[in-house]
Amino acid sequence: MIQIIQIPPRKEIYSLFEEGGEVLVNHLVIKEFPGNASGEIKFSCGGEKRKYFLSYGAIEEMILSKDPDAFIVKEPFLCCSRNILNSSTCIQDLFLKSYLKKRNLKKIEDPLKGFFPLSQN
Repeated sequence: MIQIIQIPPRKEIYSLFEEGGEVLVNHLVIKEFPGNASGEIKFSCGGEKRKYFLSYGAIEEMILSKDPDAFIVKEPFLCCSRNILNSSTCIQDLFLKSYLKKRNLKKIEDPLKGFFPLSQN
């Protein structure tokens, strides 16, 4: 018998971007807030960024020593690293969309309303 294991959606991601001898590390975290009676679930995706004068390998090793299961990507998008607090940030937006898809949730157009499960739409 083949057993299918569902991998839960990740709530954290580290993205690395090299620029001018520095590596910018974005650490994004998705936070989920309790839903209300109408089935809405609120999410936020934010984080912090730091610059290091280390190689990609050294930074990956540093992150993995703190979080052995860390999900680390090397950014192909310059705009993401420069505007991490902007909600339209490339990596941040892609990460949140991926998380919602794995959770089978859909974003409502009005950002003040949060998200509904797809089954309710």
